[in-house]
Amino acid sequence: MTQQRSRWQVGILWLAAALFFLPMLWLIMTAFKTDDDLLAVPPRFLFTPTLERINAMLAEPNTLPYFLNSVMFSLASAALALFVAFLAVYALSRYRPRLSQPILFVLLSTRMIPSAAMLLMLFQLFNLLKLRNAFGLLLMYTALNIPLSVWILKGFVDSVSLRFDETAIVNGASIGHVMFRVVLPQIRPGLIAAFIFNFVFVWNEWLFNLILGTPGTQMLPYALGLGLERQDATQYVSALALAYVLLPIVIVFVFQRYFLIGMTFGTVRDEM
Repeated sequence: MTQQRSRWQVGILWLAAALFFLPMLWLIMTAFKTDDDLLAVPPRFLFTPTLERINAMLAEPNTLPYFLNSVMFSLASAALALFVAFLAVYALSRYRPRLSQPILFVLLSTRMIPSAAMLLMLFQLFNLLKLRNAFGLLLMYTALNIPLSVWILKGFVDSVSLRFDETAIVNGASIGHVMFRVVLPQIRPGLIAAFIFNFVFVWNEWLFNLILGTPGTQMLPYALGLGLERQDATQYVSALALAYVLLPIVIVFVFQRYFLIGMTFGTVRDEM
């Protein structure tokens, strides 16, 4: 009875996963359809795939720069945010300042503010400091990624026993050696989980990039929004969207087991 019930549960999960995947399947099919297949009534589910839309999208002069900007900002800001967050988390975890909990709450509360509410303030600040460039956007994305990174890594660093630090210091290790050679390797799952969350956040960010960015710093979400104004919007956007979702899907698929650990802020460790 228990085994049969388990099979039913697995079947329901597969059905739910298939339903959630249907929009992605339709996107993939659209990217490989010809105009006749795309406009056919009723819709054609069986057709001869073509790379015509993919080639046309790749031939656009701005496609590669948009993609490279997305990769650069996502990877660089995620890595910098992890570095700063780890320094902050180590201090909060090992030295335990009296206001550590309020500090954590204030950090997390910054992620509760809608992006549109910060837009005017940031627009004026960027113009005043002349930061409407790649460096300014990288700095902003890094700052936006730090709070969640701190919350994710806090549970992992707390779970590393102080005995490791004490043993290393007794044997003559410096504080830098303790942090980066003793503690850091033991929280690798948390680093990967936080990195994925940071990467996906910047990869999907559109509003700040649209308003604060310049023609040399625009990313793929901007290109998707711009593509809606084209005459061949359906074909272009479907092909570009396929390229847009491919890299995150690969990253999430490879590191999917770290998501549960990241969402529980390090409290689930046996999964590893």
